[in-house]
Amino acid sequence: MNLADIVGGQVVIHPDMLAIPPFKKLWDSFKDKDLATKYLWYIVLKNKYDSPYVETMERDLIEPTLKKELFGNENYELPEIVIQAEDSWKSRTYSLLEYMLDGLLLKLEGAAKYYHLSKDDEMDLDSIKKLTDGAKNMAGVIESIVKLKSQVRAEEIKNSKVRGGGEMNPFELPKKKL
Repeated sequence: MNLADIVGGQVVIHPDMLAIPPFKKLWDSFKDKDLATKYLWYIVLKNKYDSPYVETMERDLIEPTLKKELFGNENYELPEIVIQAEDSWKSRTYSLLEYMLDGLLLKLEGAAKYYHLSKDDEMDLDSIKKLTDGAKNMAGVIESIVKLKSQVRAEEIKNSKVRGGGEMNPFELPKKKL
């Protein structure tokens, strides 16, 4: 199920997205549709796997960066209705396997930070060997996780098709809890 796309740096909201109750409620709650659109953009850019923010930034920097770029303040307080819509997005688009793989990537990100922070430490031959062995192992693990994530996404796309070539309606999918 595809609720939104990112095309040429712009978020394209599919009509199905506004048919889902939390997103419709968000949309209908704001007379200023530009603001409602910014909230939807925030949700998509923060959480969609192919968002340039998700693909290139550390997880803990995405939220403040988007808040500053979209709302002018990195400490911007989102309304509760936006948080509920974001939770709905996650439950509809984020599988348990992706959650697990992301956890592994976060662990690797932590290891990368450790290597970065310890760059000025003196190293003996044993430390150098441990560092290079760790880097070799990390590269293989990262490659495996990235391949697994792309396989999971391909499988989800394949499973969203139904007989006759149509796609499943968003209301036909069970809600998932993380």
